[in-house]
Amino acid sequence: MRTLIVLLSFCFMMAFVNTSFAEVRIVKDGEPSGAIVVGCQCSTQAKHAAQELQRYIKQISGASLAIVETAGPVIIFMLAPPWRVTSSANSVW
Repeated sequence: MRTLIVLLSFCFMMAFVNTSFAEVRIVKDGEPSGAIVVGCQCSTQAKHAAQELQRYIKQISGASLAIVETAGPVIIFMLAPPWRVTSSANSVW
């Protein structure tokens, strides 16, 4: 029941989301405009998933997104200019 409520809430929310979210680009003109962010204490599977995502985006667009590790846990990742992502990161793969 709880899953159904969450799913319906998500669908309702998406129905009213501003369409400007559709304009977010991961790659523009063959250049990356974001990064893949993972927590420094993430699992091996999460690191592998980040590498797979990086590989598929490169195959599709020709651009390689950086995989960036942060000091704390990552709940979601957001697209941001590279200087905003790397300023709070510990390391880049």
